[in-house]
Amino acid sequence: MKKRWRAGLGGSLVALGLAVAGCTGPATPVPTPTADPWQDHGPIVFAVTRATSTIWQQPVRSWNDAHPNEQVTLLELPDDNGSAIATRAESGSGEYTVMSLDVNWTAEFASKGWLAELPARRFPTDAMIPAATTTGTYQGRLYAYPQSIDATVLRYRSDLLAKARQKVPTTWAEVKDTCAKVLSGTTGMACFAGPYGSASGLSTSFVGAVRSDGGQVVLDDGSPDVDSSPSIQALDTITQGLSSGVIPAAATGWSEQRLRQEFDASGLVYLQDWWASGPVVGEAPKSGVAPVPGMEGIGVSVQGGRNLGIAARATNKGTAADFVNYLVTPDVQLLLAEKGWSAPVLSALYTDDKVLKAVPSLKVLSSVLEAAQPLLPSEHERAAVQAIDEKLRPVLTGTDTPTEGLDALQSQLEQLLK
Repeated sequence: MKKRWRAGLGGSLVALGLAVAGCTGPATPVPTPTADPWQDHGPIVFAVTRATSTIWQQPVRSWNDAHPNEQVTLLELPDDNGSAIATRAESGSGEYTVMSLDVNWTAEFASKGWLAELPARRFPTDAMIPAATTTGTYQGRLYAYPQSIDATVLRYRSDLLAKARQKVPTTWAEVKDTCAKVLSGTTGMACFAGPYGSASGLSTSFVGAVRSDGGQVVLDDGSPDVDSSPSIQALDTITQGLSSGVIPAAATGWSEQRLRQEFDASGLVYLQDWWASGPVVGEAPKSGVAPVPGMEGIGVSVQGGRNLGIAARATNKGTAADFVNYLVTPDVQLLLAEKGWSAPVLSALYTDDKVLKAVPSLKVLSSVLEAAQPLLPSEHERAAVQAIDEKLRPVLTGTDTPTEGLDALQSQLEQLLK
């Protein structure tokens, strides 16, 4: 498949320079209107968050090689929580033609009229993983085209487990037990950490832990349910891990990059993170990937990924549609997966022997996705993430008790989600 990808893009991936705009962004592309806006072609702007900008440079460069009259300007935004994209989308300028969106933003962006509805004739989904398609759908209509899918996984030091003759844990109790054996007589290494340092990371860790104990943070009717036994158990597990030293106290302040560096530098036995977690992708020597542990068995992963939205008032929607479809071709999907940057949304790639040989950990991801659930599929997802961080972070630092934090969170979510 590598050869086909290179041939399909004309061989050279670096022949032309890539336009990278500053944070202020370029002028809105000049429209080339027709009766059908999906037939309009010309230059477009592709807005991405800082955390994902690296993965797009090579595909955008290759597109620009092949489309001199439909150049894509890659615009890196200064934040990763969607606020910059939301601000410009709300203005209705159409300045950001195509937007790389966290899967959890679809409901909010679509409900506020910021995204163009994607016509089925231009955006087929029959070859995609159904769970990925769901993340781009709002009220039964497609507003964001799935580009990648992801889920939380457990990374582990396979060499240390083998040396101590320990199996990969499936429960939190087994995590602690194996660490006691692996770390016996060692110094300078901790047992386990998750992405507790950011609002999104803490929310993901908490929501996943609640589900793994049989609970839900938000019920099917949209009401919050965090003042529950599973929520208390989940938060107790994290706080007790911190107080006992199983989880290093410093992890509550680590960025996701620092967290991965700690694991990569042999500072952790276990790391709970996204499958697509940058340089550490489970293919490196001495590390492996497994489903996240739960209380009684394998836990429930949080589903993530990225979708591609087109601004409702954008010009040159025809080019935007072609570019979005290009990013979901098998060759580009495989390229990004091989580099560990994003997992494909095309079902066929998960059963292709050549693909699985190139990216073995896709087997684990495929099994994890069967039960994974989105973080908080709500129009208020970004606000709910901030609420979780605001009310539960004092619990991690010992300022509030788990009960106090959860009571405060329940009250705030009730106001937010009513």
